[in-house]
Amino acid sequence: MPFIIKIGNIDLSGRIDRVDQSVDGKIIVTDYKLSSAPGFEKQGTEVFQIPIYMSFFEGACVEGKYGFIKGAKVSHVIRNIDEIGKIKGARNQLSTEEFKDKLQESLDNALKVIYLMYNGIFDKWDDVDSRISDLARS
Repeated sequence: MPFIIKIGNIDLSGRIDRVDQSVDGKIIVTDYKLSSAPGFEKQGTEVFQIPIYMSFFEGACVEGKYGFIKGAKVSHVIRNIDEIGKIKGARNQLSTEEFKDKLQESLDNALKVIYLMYNGIFDKWDDVDSRISDLARS
């Protein structure tokens, strides 16, 4: 599904691999990976893809996850347990407040990286390079 999201005064476009919507309007986004993906601790600080996808839906998205093609597995990356409950074995299950804070922090950090890109700051020895490539992939 193609999308455009405004972050600051920048329009960021991309394509979401899968969007599921329940009858009550709750949305879950899935990004498919071949075999591995970054975990929760990197979401919104080093990688932005899932949080940006989720933010596009302006509060309707309750979970972002990775689906792995090899091994047919799922990794629940960010999940709002107040909206859809806990599931056994899933880490990173957040209350609504924690969930909203995580998404906002992710957008704030993405905006910082976008402005670094805009100003031509591309120091390959700095961790900003991995963040730039992640935003470019989103």
